[in-house]
Amino acid sequence: MQVVEEYVEIDIAVVLQRTSETHLESIDSYKNAILSVYFYKKNSVFSLFFGVNFLIFMKMYLQTQNMVDN
Repeated sequence: MQVVEEYVEIDIAVVLQRTSETHLESIDSYKNAILSVYFYKKNSVFSLFFGVNFLIFMKMYLQTQNMVDN
């Protein structure tokens, strides 16, 4: 039984190695997709932060303009 288990472990290792050798492009595109999602989320948070700050600035600007006009 131990011989069979060792053979199966070696066989799985060989299959994984061959899979990674023959599907390098697939692995790279998977990594690229993960990085794209990460940077998209990071940019979305930055855009939201910038948008909120812009709205706060505009509100303060309009309030000061109303004070000057009055």
